[in-house]
Amino acid sequence: MRPSLLFVAIVGTTVLLASAVGAQPAWVPADGSPPVTAPTLPALNWEPVGDRPTATPALAFDSEGTLYAGHNRLWQLVAGSTVWEQLQLSLTVDDLLALGPDTLLLAGQGVRRSTDGGLTWIQNYARGGDVVYEVRPDMILAGTPFDSTGAARSTDRGASWTPVTIVGASHFSHGARAFAAFPPDHPQSPGRIVSGMFAGLSYSDDGGATWELSNVWQDNRYAAEDLVVAPDGAALAVVADGANAGWQVYRSQDGASWLRLGALFDPTGEGIPGTPRFVAPTNRRLGPGQAVVVVTGRGFVWRSEDDGVSWAFHEGRVPLTPGGETYLREPAAINSDGRVYVGVARAGGDDVGAWVYRTTGIVVDQEATSGERSSHSLDITPNPASSGFTIGVTLASASVVRGAVRDALGREVALLFDGARAAGRHEFAVAGGMLRAGVYLVHIEIPAGIAIGRVTIRP
Repeated sequence: MRPSLLFVAIVGTTVLLASAVGAQPAWVPADGSPPVTAPTLPALNWEPVGDRPTATPALAFDSEGTLYAGHNRLWQLVAGSTVWEQLQLSLTVDDLLALGPDTLLLAGQGVRRSTDGGLTWIQNYARGGDVVYEVRPDMILAGTPFDSTGAARSTDRGASWTPVTIVGASHFSHGARAFAAFPPDHPQSPGRIVSGMFAGLSYSDDGGATWELSNVWQDNRYAAEDLVVAPDGAALAVVADGANAGWQVYRSQDGASWLRLGALFDPTGEGIPGTPRFVAPTNRRLGPGQAVVVVTGRGFVWRSEDDGVSWAFHEGRVPLTPGGETYLREPAAINSDGRVYVGVARAGGDDVGAWVYRTTGIVVDQEATSGERSSHSLDITPNPASSGFTIGVTLASASVVRGAVRDALGREVALLFDGARAAGRHEFAVAGGMLRAGVYLVHIEIPAGIAIGRVTIRP
């Protein structure tokens, strides 16, 4: 379990300081600009996922759309099904990472690996193991906050691990809690990996073998909760800071020097605080045009359209019990349909009322999957369209391609094409009148990955 006595002390200080802001969510810029205290974004509606509550805050989707969820046991919801299947009983799950349709990594009292879709597991790393991130296709990092090293890394998809000593990680509170990596073509810090820790933020230029401290590092002050690389290439961190109230948002162009942008305030006195999480792909990089979205532990969804510089929040928080018995310890995951999925935990450990929820509509527009895995591109013209439109697909190599249109609820409403295509550019026309007015997602799928584009049909 991620929270520690140090973290609780920091959050407790933050909550006391935040009481001056009031009982309403607010974005408070660090530059002294007026706080944003009213919801300026459309309301979100939530629905339970599956046929039963699972009390499983760790979530992961595999490449075929199967959802895995875990905490004290491991569950599976196959794509298209509404029935949770229990794969493992009495298995500690603090984090999950799906590397394909069958290969899964599980962090919790060590790191375990499954190559049969979660049916059987082998413990590949016994020391620590609390979070696990795929920062690059050839690099997986696990945080070990209760071990003397701070992290471990794997270059063979989690089959074997090497302990990594992060600077100052001799104390358990210095263990890594989140990772992200700048892309290899980043103009300032190509490939640099950033680590979020209980004591702040650190960075590595050699694949996580050695680490340096950033300007945001101090014992008993910082607790870096999550990291993401924004569409413009800057890194964003959400941090508990004992000297500043609220969840602090920091931004950096190089991972070494960070600027505090402001604070996200949840209303005080509403249940267990939980921890905030960015809604992001597995590799923690957002693609061009995507919004930055954070789900906080009290169930509020925050959104930034300018790469994390300013924020607003949606009406319609995650359904949590009024008395605070359920909370979001590790809230956010995302499927390829652009909806936000959250896993709800329950104080006391039972399942009552602790469902996995998802938004009924699109929250994160995914213009294209980010990262090195994608080997194809997608464009839609005209967009918006009042009648027909054309889908342009460019393939780096010959491949089987499947193109489909989904509505705002993620339902497939039209299959456009499904078959082999040569390398190069292909165009597919969608006739006018085929779709009603509204917002749709065009999914272009090949074995190497998926590209998603949004198209608006006008009346």
